[in-house]
Amino acid sequence: MNDIRQLTVGFVAGDYRGPPPAGRDLLEATFVTSIKEYGFYATQFTTHDSEMDAVRQRHQVWIVADGPESPNVLKIFSESVTNLQAAINTLNQCFHDARISRDLLTSVIIPQKSSRVTDDTRIRFHPNQRPRVSKRFTEPDDMPKTVAALLQELRPHLQAAIKCLKSSNSEIRMRVSFTLLDDDTFGKDQANLINWDEYAAQVKLYSNQSGLHFSTRFKEFRLANYIINCMLEYDGADDLRLDRKSLKRTHTLYLTMSNERELKVENWTSDESALSRAKLGLSSPVSYIDWKVTAPEMIFDWKLHAETWKYKSVPKDLLKLLETLRLRDGCDEDETNFLQPSEVVVTKDPKYWNYDIYRTRLKTSFIAEFQDTPYVLEISINQEWEGLKTRAPESKINWQMEFYGKHWDSAMNQVSPVDQRKDFGEGLKNIWVGSDPDLEKRFGNFLEVFLKVQHQVNSLQDDEADDEADDEADDEADDEAEDEAEDKAEDKAEDQQTE
Repeated sequence: MNDIRQLTVGFVAGDYRGPPPAGRDLLEATFVTSIKEYGFYATQFTTHDSEMDAVRQRHQVWIVADGPESPNVLKIFSESVTNLQAAINTLNQCFHDARISRDLLTSVIIPQKSSRVTDDTRIRFHPNQRPRVSKRFTEPDDMPKTVAALLQELRPHLQAAIKCLKSSNSEIRMRVSFTLLDDDTFGKDQANLINWDEYAAQVKLYSNQSGLHFSTRFKEFRLANYIINCMLEYDGADDLRLDRKSLKRTHTLYLTMSNERELKVENWTSDESALSRAKLGLSSPVSYIDWKVTAPEMIFDWKLHAETWKYKSVPKDLLKLLETLRLRDGCDEDETNFLQPSEVVVTKDPKYWNYDIYRTRLKTSFIAEFQDTPYVLEISINQEWEGLKTRAPESKINWQMEFYGKHWDSAMNQVSPVDQRKDFGEGLKNIWVGSDPDLEKRFGNFLEVFLKVQHQVNSLQDDEADDEADDEADDEADDEAEDEAEDKAEDKAEDQQTE
């Protein structure tokens, strides 16, 4: 009797997990997949997956495996023909999306060929340094031409990547990160100087092998404030200007656990409002877009990347731990030092969390919008501690720089009420905004704005490079004078010996 009552309560509450209830007049359908087409069995994808629980609930059906001897067969039960057919259509879409994701989720690495690259351009490889052009360009970059070259490289991947993103039922986050090509993975067996075509061929080879690593976090975190101040000072006619009125500073707290789960609190503060913003998910997201661009004429490389994050409710005991943590903001009102290390203060004994949490990370960000554009610049410093030992010095501190659309987070997570899939608008207008109906032109407009930012960041090194060039010229002049003096001394000695 108790079993029957529990089953009835579960049915009334809408719990369609597990086998269908016995003794009910249910319609049945068989869903068969092909291991050759999809690369996985139906039972691997659906039996105990939360996504399938959503399908069961939405269409009021029971979905169960046919048996271990038929891993590619699912049985679907429902009281309604309409619900049964709707569930089959949804399953077809789920498997189609999974196949697309498997086939199209590839890492892309391309070289950024600017309009200034010629047949005479050479790429130099120095030990323990990323590839750089052998001679600095002095002429201005023809931006539309550079954008066209990038579009030619990225065109085959644009639609494919969006198809993958539409198949995701998780939260999507997309950013452009400034990066540095890892000097240990490229150019070891190369000559000191190679031409551009040879360089592009090497990049393509590494792209096919997924063999290049790009760092998104950098040492010398004090450089972050230097770049912020310089970017705020741009006010030329053709410059992109940061809107000082939009400027804000935020903190994000990350607690990474030994089971690869991570608690994340954006806009972290020490009050109770932080509890409502806490999210618990995997510490490593699923990458859907990963387009890396090596730019040897610039001081930074970059990549456009989008990841999906699955979050779940935060357990009460973890929220209680969060209540015991306090932020001690190290930033003051000094407008020349926007980012300074802060502290995470543990006010009570964390008890067993001392063993479950192996890393605490605090991200402090400077965020400002570019005037007359929908884009944002975010520069951050990251502090990391082992476990919850935040009284000890940081085990790591670094900085990073990102560029993104202020509308991206909301636009990329809109869901169509019809099919419950991501809805990016007709022609992806919600993401790549603009009035032009052509997707590539709107994507090109985005690239052009980013390249302007890239050039402005790059120009911060011009004075320093000029100083270095002057120093090198002085050193060379001194060396030549010393060599000339030595030659004269040797000649004089030889004359004396002859006499």
